[in-house]
Amino acid sequence: MIGLGFYYEVILAAIVILYLYSKHQRPRSVISGVYRQDGKFSTIKFILIAILLRVRQVSVITRQNFEPPGLEDLDQPQPLSYHKNAIDAVYFNGSSEDQQVVMCGMARRKNNLVNGFLYLRIPDFSDKFLLSPKLPDTNLYQTESDANQFKAEGISLKPIVPMKTWKITYKGKMQFDTPKSETFDVELNATFTTNLPAFNYDTDMHFSSAAKAISREYWSREYFDNLKSFHQTHYEQYGDIKGYVLIDDEKFDISVNSVRDHSFGLQRDWRVFHRYVMHFFTLEDGTRISVGVISIPVTFSSITVGFVTDATSKKNHPITDCNFKLYQHGENGNPPKNYAFSFTTEEKSYLVEVKAFITQEFFIGLERESRVIELLSQFTVNGVKGWGAAEWQYRNLTAKPQFE
Repeated sequence: MIGLGFYYEVILAAIVILYLYSKHQRPRSVISGVYRQDGKFSTIKFILIAILLRVRQVSVITRQNFEPPGLEDLDQPQPLSYHKNAIDAVYFNGSSEDQQVVMCGMARRKNNLVNGFLYLRIPDFSDKFLLSPKLPDTNLYQTESDANQFKAEGISLKPIVPMKTWKITYKGKMQFDTPKSETFDVELNATFTTNLPAFNYDTDMHFSSAAKAISREYWSREYFDNLKSFHQTHYEQYGDIKGYVLIDDEKFDISVNSVRDHSFGLQRDWRVFHRYVMHFFTLEDGTRISVGVISIPVTFSSITVGFVTDATSKKNHPITDCNFKLYQHGENGNPPKNYAFSFTTEEKSYLVEVKAFITQEFFIGLERESRVIELLSQFTVNGVKGWGAAEWQYRNLTAKPQFE
């Protein structure tokens, strides 16, 4: 999911510089057979990579000051690459203090395949979740006329004003997350709006976080080829979703705080993801936070990602460090319901307490390669209460695919 578009040739030069060091590296410890720890020369590698990433970041920002990127184009559906695992995905994860939920994703793939889903939780209607028909599987198919849109089988996500407004609609059947549940006719009409800035991981991620992750890895030509091959453009933005839903012609208003993201690139192969944990939440004072750790062993066995959106200044502050260790939390496939961790930005330190109480689970991929568990959660950060979701993803090696 996270990419570093730094210059390939510069990284190859870095390998040459460290050749005499790296060829004598001692075997480093690896936790759970996945999570690489600091090695003998990690500090040297960190300094080198940190300098390279910082120089690149400044160069990109300077270039954008003279040639601003076309936001209108960036926020539109992107052409799929030639790769069989090409990806163009958008995602909304919204919830409110009273536990109302709107969660929807659409990932465009080759051959008109879409990894798509919709979850609704409307407490005034029921304390249960409503699910789009194919959940827990997410394999939807587009018609040829919809192939260049985020649209499939009744779900539509459409950019209206770039980086400002998106339309979220659905018309079709939904059902409760219980066996043999009755079905309901559902019509969703909602709008995501925001005046908050987007956070682009290519340019806004703190260089030290990426440098720490790279410095722990074993450097080789194959490793840097993987960094290039699996790079994706990925940006996130907080806002609010408002609208209404008709459930068997009964109308319910919707109002949730939401994060949205957009990812696209050469490929996304869920088989190379080991796992990740992401937290998306809003605090009572208006602060919005994304924070998590991702493990994709072919690129990063563990990398900290995220940012804090300040409600007053309307500025994003990238996360510099986080003490959440994947191997200490739910490595057995069962996420904990109560836990805590801390993280920092350049401006502040944060202590996060999580209490998860409602869970949903779904699969991504024709062979259910990825298992995702969504935990509707309460958060407390430095004593301030909040609400949102904790998203736990695992590489799925046990469940059988569902064939239609």
